[in-house]
Amino acid sequence: MDPEKMKISMIGLVDIEGVQGGIEQHVNMLARGLDCHEVTIYCRGKRIPSPSEHVRKVYVPTIRSKHLETPVYAFCATLHALTQGQDIIHYHALAPAGNSWLPRMFRIPVVTTVHGLDYMRRKWGRIGRTYIRLCEQIALKCSDRVIVASRHLVDYYLEKNRRRTEYVPNCIEVKSLREPRMITEKYGLEGEGYILYVGRLVPEKGLDCLIAAYKMTDTGKKLVIAGASSHTGDYIKGLLTHESDDIIFTGFVKGRELEELYSNACLFVLPSEIEGQSISLLEALSYGRNALVSDIPENKMVAPDHVKTFKAGDASDLAEKLRTMVDEDPAYSEDAVSYIKLHHDVASMVERTEKIYLELMGRPPIA
Repeated sequence: MDPEKMKISMIGLVDIEGVQGGIEQHVNMLARGLDCHEVTIYCRGKRIPSPSEHVRKVYVPTIRSKHLETPVYAFCATLHALTQGQDIIHYHALAPAGNSWLPRMFRIPVVTTVHGLDYMRRKWGRIGRTYIRLCEQIALKCSDRVIVASRHLVDYYLEKNRRRTEYVPNCIEVKSLREPRMITEKYGLEGEGYILYVGRLVPEKGLDCLIAAYKMTDTGKKLVIAGASSHTGDYIKGLLTHESDDIIFTGFVKGRELEELYSNACLFVLPSEIEGQSISLLEALSYGRNALVSDIPENKMVAPDHVKTFKAGDASDLAEKLRTMVDEDPAYSEDAVSYIKLHHDVASMVERTEKIYLELMGRPPIA
């Protein structure tokens, strides 16, 4: 093995191919960018071939359960990583990082990226929230470096835990706009003829508020909700009762179909109650889309000059902003695209993360 190469394990995701989720997209771009090193991604679920020669995927067993799937997966992944001579073990999200004490015992450098405060998600009851908070404290104590994906979290951990963290923003590959072909054939959608949401269909994303607000308006636009559920079967059944000619649920989408949805929306809406740093919002801005987001700190800090906000959870305020923006604001902004290129570049994210790894290994930056 090249002495300059590092062996890096990443734990805390489902897969890097064929799944939705901000963590999965983040790790996919990070792993592909670390092409000077050997990267092992620990996955769970259906086996999908690795997209890159330098990225090895290891599938570990778990138990398909809302409460047990992640803990069992992360523990098994950690045990396997400890036998592989890894230089760095990088956890993504709080619950998996609850295992960070294990590599710490063996003096393997540990990095944890906090993508969001997962214990605030509505799907967790008291026991689930308590467990994730415990994992958070273990991660803060046992991780050599903690990365956060939101500036809000830098302040949060410094004030609450007196723990210094490093802000490394999520990144996006800016792609060309697509003509509406697949989405016209499949859903009857035309350019700038719909309002778009992209993301998981879970309670904390605020979709009940979005649907209620949409029904209060008469914009002449359809509402497209693109995404799938995550251990929230009853919740998604409730959402689907609103499906109609004007409210379209696409399910999980990717590739050209997703690119067309972003390219041709008149407005992107993110009504979340909790976020880290939303990759779907960054993607929408990378296509120059007009964006309306809930006024939680994590959303407002993403691109303050390129998004407009409404009061989180307030359907009336959201309805008013929907009407105004659809009627008055242009659907496309070149300035938004430029902002993403400048502040959320893939190469910059990879370089900043690699620098953290090298510092932990006591090595100089790679030229």
